[in-house]
Amino acid sequence: MGDAYKKAIKEAIKNKDLRSIITMDADGSHSPQYLGEMLDNINNYDVVIGSRYIKGGGVENWEVWRRNLSKFGNLYANALTGIKISDLTSGFVCYKRDILEKVDFSKIDSSGYAYQIEMKYYLVNNLKVKYKEVPIIFKNRREGESKISNQIITEGIVAPLKLFIKKIWKK
Repeated sequence: MGDAYKKAIKEAIKNKDLRSIITMDADGSHSPQYLGEMLDNINNYDVVIGSRYIKGGGVENWEVWRRNLSKFGNLYANALTGIKISDLTSGFVCYKRDILEKVDFSKIDSSGYAYQIEMKYYLVNNLKVKYKEVPIIFKNRREGESKISNQIITEGIVAPLKLFIKKIWKK
């Protein structure tokens, strides 16, 4: 998944006519109703994140285990990375194109959902982006199957730990 994001973003930033680039799930989980608010906010921020975990946000039709895994994953990643983004694993993100041009994608090596954490970590720590979270309701997919696997869960545990170690070595 991370490689697909990187490839698509690298291709999109070639188009100099684009002002911003939005990533979102294609399975119906991310509603287009939030695009207007995200695009309005990108005028004042480098990155706008559709967040399930701020006031007004949430999830619909998730099993308890999935809800708990996501919430715990975000708390864990927040604690280790020190980033104050409530929904580090969100894939519904609006970026200014010129910010994405500055990303060294070779420094982001996570491939599963941890890509989202690592990308946000890179943006906040390396590029010092100004970001905002806007509330969204994440709806359980209408089509397809979840890609959550033991490998993806393991990567979600290891990636924040690696970022924590990187942060300590910088000091």
